Parts: sequence; structure tokens; C-alpha cells
Amino acid sequence: LYGRAVVELCRLGPTTEAGANDAGAVAAIDRALAVVTEPGLLARVAAAATMVHSMGGDTQRCRELLELAMQAADVDGRPEIWADVLPFSYMTLSEPGDLEQRSAIADRLVEIGAALRRPDVEWEAHQIRFSNSLQIGSCQLRTDLRRLEKLAAAIQERSREWEMHYLRAAAAQIDGRLEESEAIITASLDFADCVAASRVIAVYGVHLLALRLVAGRAAELLGDLQTLADEQPGVGAWQAALAFAAAEAGDEGLARAAFDRATHDDLAILDRDFSFTGGLYCLGATAAALGDPDLAARILPHIEPLADRWSWVGTTTLGPMVGPVAGCLDAVGRGDEAIRLRAEGRAAARTFGAPGYELLLADHEV
Repeated sequence: LYGRAVVELCRLGPTTEAGANDAGAVAAIDRALAVVTEPGLLARVAAAATMVHSMGGDTQRCRELLELAMQAADVDGRPEIWADVLPFSYMTLSEPGDLEQRSAIADRLVEIGAALRRPDVEWEAHQIRFSNSLQIGSCQLRTDLRRLEKLAAAIQERSREWEMHYLRAAAAQIDGRLEESEAIITASLDFADCVAASRVIAVYGVHLLALRLVAGRAAELLGDLQTLADEQPGVGAWQAALAFAAAEAGDEGLARAAFDRATHDDLAILDRDFSFTGGLYCLGATAAALGDPDLAARILPHIEPLADRWSWVGTTTLGPMVGPVAGCLDAVGRGDEAIRLRAEGRAAARTFGAPGYELLLADHEV
């Protein structure tokens, strides 16, 4: 019974700001994991516990807990247990190198959902597929969304409708329907009664940042980002976003200071989680906007291997990584490569049906 109570606690998600864990929830989880031995229950508790740590920045602990959950689920063997464990991989396995494993998990969830006749499990599978399609710029994303819409209609849960809001907003953003996207994500704020308010607000904020970036209006968020960076100095993603907004606003000193904080000690402050590629995108875009070869040389080794990917921030994208990569190549004197990459990026954005991003990849833009 204690373990089941912890599962429910974890499902609520953390109630503190990004970059911090709820100490009470963490303590309760650790006590439960110390006494729960039944494999099925252990799997559920460990998997649900990743939610608290995923929002708190302890990505290593997240991965350890998911691995423990999967080992316990394997011992138990029941598909019902796997159905409760694998959806937590959505936030835990969120680095660029996790894409193949995420795809395999989505395929397995589809099979389990069909076998158990559980549309909620199938929905989780297609949400993972949607995010995977976004990261590689695949038109399959729209097929994923249509399937999610049908499954959500069958499930009829209020928390699921909140999730559908951020998925619809992301699709509209990619399609270039920016006003519609902002209206959808603004409406998602009405769901703070059924999901932890901190999660709802955090998702709203990152979508607003994404929309301002594609519209070339990132400077408008400078004040808000400065406040977030000041209040949560340990969150690297805020420092990266602040750096870019400051660069766009013409505050070079602030941009450089934030860039330095985010890249210090080989980007140690950037959590290797769902915010990672978003942070890299902003840092690359900052160096490109400033046209600084030293800053560009510092960030290029981290972003150049991702030139064929789209950034992913848990629920949406800040844009294709090829943009800041090309801008940094320009800054370090590799202009011919930048021209080639932008041309490839425009073609990929056109195929993806992302007109705003195709425009951003014009040769004179970041």
C-alpha cells in the first residue's frame, strides 16, 4: 500500500521550480524503494519516481530508476507492468543518442496497447513517436498527431487533453500557424487544476519561447528570461535562452556573460535531458548572432554533430539545429560549408512543411 501511494505521489509530478526536487517526494520514494520487493510494484514505483527527478535535473538518477523499473518489469513479465513502466521513458530517455531506443519502446507499447485493448497505452506510444518524428523532421509527425487525436477522444481524460494542447501547438508552430499555436498553448493554462501547475506553466513558457524564436521576436522575452536566470542560476537552459535573447536585443555584454555561464566547464550546467538540445540551439544561435569566432568555436563541437536534427524541448522544438550550426560555421570562416548546410536545411524544412524555418535558413540568417 505504501508503494502504491508513492506511485500516485509521483504521478502528480514535482511542485517546485525547474532545477529543484521536492525533498519530501524524494524521501518518500527512497523509503519505498528500500522496502518494496514485489517486482511488479517495484517496477511501477521506480518508473513513476523518474517524474520527480526528471523535472529536478538529476538525469543520472532518472536513468538509474528507469533501468531498475525495466529490470523489475522483466522479472514480473506481465504486459500490464510494462504498460505502466515504458511511458516514463518519454522524459527520461531524452538525449539525442536515445532516439533509437525510444523508437523501439514506442513499437513495443503499440503492441502492448493493442494486446491489452488499452488506448491509453497506445496514446503513450504515439506521443513518443510524435516526438521522435519532430526530432528528425519527419512528416510522419502529422500522422502521429491524427492517431493521438483519435485515441484521446476514446480515452476522454482531462490530463490527456492538456497533453493534446501542447502537441497541437507544436504541430501548428511547425506548420507556420503561429497565432493559432499561441492560442492553443495559452488555452492549456486552464488545465492547471488537473496537472501540477509548475508543469503547465513550464510547458507554456517553452512554447512561447519557441514561437518568439521562429518569429524573430526573442528579444521581447529578455526581461522574463533574465528573471528566470537570476532566480534559478543552476538551470543551464535559462542561461542559454537568456544569452540568445540578449544577443537579439543588442545587449552583447549580457549575452556573453550568460553564454560563459552556460558553457563553463564543458557545458556542465546544461542538464542532459529534454532541455539539452534546446540549450545547445540557443548557445549556437547566440554565437552566430554575435558573429564571434571564439564563441562559435567553443560551441561548434557540441552542435555540429546534430546538424541533421531538430532541437527538442520535451513538448516542442526551438528549430532545426542546422541554423545555429551554419551561423557558427560562418563565424569561424567556413562559409562554403554554411551555404551548403543551409541549402540542405531549407530543402528538409520544405519537405517537413515548416515554412517559417525554411525562411530562417536563408543565407543571410542564423
